[in-house]
Amino acid sequence: AAAPAFERLFTLASHQCLQPEWHAKRGGGRALRFLVRRLSPAWLCARLGDCLLPLMCVARDSPRVVSSDILMEAMAVMRLLVKKCIGRTEAEKGQGGAHESGGECDADEDEDEDE
Repeated sequence: AAAPAFERLFTLASHQCLQPEWHAKRGGGRALRFLVRRLSPAWLCARLGDCLLPLMCVARDSPRVVSSDILMEAMAVMRLLVKKCIGRTEAEKGQGGAHESGGECDADEDEDEDE
């Protein structure tokens, strides 16, 4: 599992992405980018929906609020997040893992992987 400090940072960053102010969205998106790069694929995959929702809110709200760079940053983090989870499940398929039927993530697996 991720350290409690990282889980708290993830929660705070997610909440910032839901704020109406553009600077909060930018800060939340950048914090999520930092966390996505550093947290284990197992932890991220187990919480994929919780990770994608705040980023989709940034992408949804940004065009009306500020320039497109916030939107582009959010989309880049979403791509990185999905690649980490898909890469993880594809590697498990190649090793005969339990993800043979659709690439779903298994939250019960060892989450102490380091990147």
